[in-house]
Amino acid sequence: MSDRQAKEALYDALAEIAKAMSSGRRAELVDVLIRGERSVEDLADEIGQSVANTSQHLQRLLRSGLVASRRDGNRIFYSVAGPSVYTLWRTLRDAAVSHVEQIDDVARAYHGKPRRAGHHHPR
Repeated sequence: MSDRQAKEALYDALAEIAKAMSSGRRAELVDVLIRGERSVEDLADEIGQSVANTSQHLQRLLRSGLVASRRDGNRIFYSVAGPSVYTLWRTLRDAAVSHVEQIDDVARAYHGKPRRAGHHHPR
């Protein structure tokens, strides 16, 4: 592989991570999974989506390497793939707080008060 091909492969891999996080539902799934492993059924219920829709989002996150899965009998459980996913999520939230004026308004509407990045820690 040439240097140019290696560079392109690197940037393509980074773009795949960004694409995986480009959906509000997938971002929400990552936020939920940072707090702990969940089954697809529990995740669907928590984000207010169908199991089929949630499964499609989870497959996208799996392909990007952001989440991992394990089977226990007939159920599949999902978790973040490692501490770097929490760091990515925290960095995205920090950037949103710093650069998106409405983020405090949106957070206040959802949580009742401004929610600053870095104040949410995984359980």
